[in-house]
Amino acid sequence: STETGLVALNNKSEWVDGAYYGIALSMMVYNLLLMLVVRERIYLEYVVCVVFQIGFIASLNGYAGVLFPQNSFITDKGIYFCSTAMAVAFIQFTRTFLQTKELLPRLDRFYRYYMLVPALALLAEMLVHPTIAAKINVMLVMVTVILLFPVALFQYIKGYRAASYFVFGQGMFLSSVMFTSLSSLNLVPFYFLAPMAIKLGSAAELMLFSMSLAGRISELKKSHFEIQREQEVALAETKASERYVEEISEVNKVLEQ
Repeated sequence: STETGLVALNNKSEWVDGAYYGIALSMMVYNLLLMLVVRERIYLEYVVCVVFQIGFIASLNGYAGVLFPQNSFITDKGIYFCSTAMAVAFIQFTRTFLQTKELLPRLDRFYRYYMLVPALALLAEMLVHPTIAAKINVMLVMVTVILLFPVALFQYIKGYRAASYFVFGQGMFLSSVMFTSLSSLNLVPFYFLAPMAIKLGSAAELMLFSMSLAGRISELKKSHFEIQREQEVALAETKASERYVEEISEVNKVLEQ
């Protein structure tokens, strides 16, 4: 019956909720511990991304009203703050992870200026009608992910292997965001699957981003090992040259005698 189907769908939704928040929180705690051990800022940037993404998904599912029933501002506007903060956090994380400041300085400058857009979007969302604010919010998230995805793909094609997980993670989240956005505008069917799709895309992104961080560390260790090896070889060659010069000098002294 229809009632049985709704109950089954609701149970599945609760399972997805539990799985999503469990994955997100475990990724956050895991990388927070890594940050304390490795002491690299990028892990803190990842944790900030997870916090605001959890806030965005929770607000999207109406949990803001459950957690803060007496605060209408958080209930109504919390999703806008979390989405804009999430956009800024992901831009910063992408800049650090893909080393755009060193490798793509012009693009990095564009990203820094673009970080003002979420702030302006947040201001607009606070002032306009909720329907218009929701559309601005959807466009902000979608445009931000679209702007970041090609750069990750470009770095991967150039040979930065750690970017492979990053590309797949952004691709998964981008697909879920586009499906949710288009279905909310009635451009594609199955809108009832949108909440589940956005959680699956977000969870996949967070896990793949965490894996990309591990790959990045491996790449850095490999690069450090290669540099250290080159320095050792250069030092050995220098010592060999000095020894050769000394031997030639001794031979010349013997010949002069």
